[in-house]
Amino acid sequence: MKKTLVSAGVSQGDAVLMVCRNHIDIAAALLAILHIGAICVPVGADLTIGELTHIIGVSKTKWAVVSEGGVTKVIEAFSSHGPSCLRQLWLLGAVSSIHPTLGERISTVISDSYMMRDDFNSHETVAMMPFSSGTTGLPKGVMVSHRNLVTNHVIAKYLQTLNELSTINIYDSTLLAIPVYHMYGHNVTMNTLMTGGKVVILPKFSPRHYLEAIQNYKVTFAPVVPYIANLLVDSAMMKKYDFSSLFTFAVSSAPIAETTLNALMQKTGKNASQGYGMTETTGPATVSKGEPGCRANEIGQILPFFEGKIILMPPVLLLVVARPNTFRNPVTSIPFEGVLSGITGPRKGGGPLRGLCVPPGCPCYSTVRARPLRRLGRGATAATVLLELSSAQPVRATEYSNPLHLELKHRRRKINELVYRTTLANHHHILAQG
Repeated sequence: MKKTLVSAGVSQGDAVLMVCRNHIDIAAALLAILHIGAICVPVGADLTIGELTHIIGVSKTKWAVVSEGGVTKVIEAFSSHGPSCLRQLWLLGAVSSIHPTLGERISTVISDSYMMRDDFNSHETVAMMPFSSGTTGLPKGVMVSHRNLVTNHVIAKYLQTLNELSTINIYDSTLLAIPVYHMYGHNVTMNTLMTGGKVVILPKFSPRHYLEAIQNYKVTFAPVVPYIANLLVDSAMMKKYDFSSLFTFAVSSAPIAETTLNALMQKTGKNASQGYGMTETTGPATVSKGEPGCRANEIGQILPFFEGKIILMPPVLLLVVARPNTFRNPVTSIPFEGVLSGITGPRKGGGPLRGLCVPPGCPCYSTVRARPLRRLGRGATAATVLLELSSAQPVRATEYSNPLHLELKHRRRKINELVYRTTLANHHHILAQG
């Protein structure tokens, strides 16, 4: 696959658009793009032509890997930038046509043995440029470096060694019903492959197919979104299937109702952890350990290798989770554009936002402990609602060093010494406790 891309003119720093639904060829295409040093731009196949046109213009891509059924739309989006903008298109699938499929191209070349690349800076070189849809405006691009991606896998591996079931690979069989072009789906897919597990791909979701897959493929790990959790809880078929192989559910991408979370755990007899993060953090920054009776509004513990600041700006409590260049330098914040006054915003027109990353190998948690806060008035909103860029064009992150309104104490403890919980909730709960 790497030779196929190189022969088409793809080189280090070039962007390759991947418009795809979940497919078995995705991992091969993605890894080939990354090994060249090119930039993978993964997006969903359900985007409009206007959104694709915007993404092509921002990412400056001239190559595309496309799922079957999406070719016409992608070609039309490229044509908006001129007749010669699209240099080559490959199909994800087995149907032969005027466009070569990945399977056909791979079968005609001899693949290289894997070699470590040492000719680019993994911290600075962009590996992926996912586009976050947010809630307003056009999709916003995020530049994710190779170090960003590796850090997530280091965190996953480190956390597994701390688990009491560390001799068991929870990624032995991962059921993927969430889109792999999303950072959530990408991370669980690559974590599974890294640990030698298998990914069970479910192209389209239905409760029956999902439950059958758990039983038939002995699924051990099931990442879901609240929408899927709701459908499972409401399904009368839950009691007909065997969940004995499953270790845990993971819920992310959006907040889940407390009743839904507890119902999911009660009906399956399995725990369900929640991850909170952004595309800019390249995965979850905090995770709550879901157990029966837990509160769904707890964001849980900050993951290893992350640092955090809690900023009180009534009526909003803001938790900013990021990484430092070193432990003495100012924290690079999750950026804002005209959302909260008092926080330095990113400059406009600076290109896609650069993702946040942390140095692998840090042996401890980096976390914060805030003084008890008073109850905030009606209408107080969890900070995650405000983690939104209002600029239509992607932007770059900036730095700040002055916490607002609230003095913080940074404490770093070894994982087995850490007892810390942060809570974000709505107006009828205390928004933070340390």
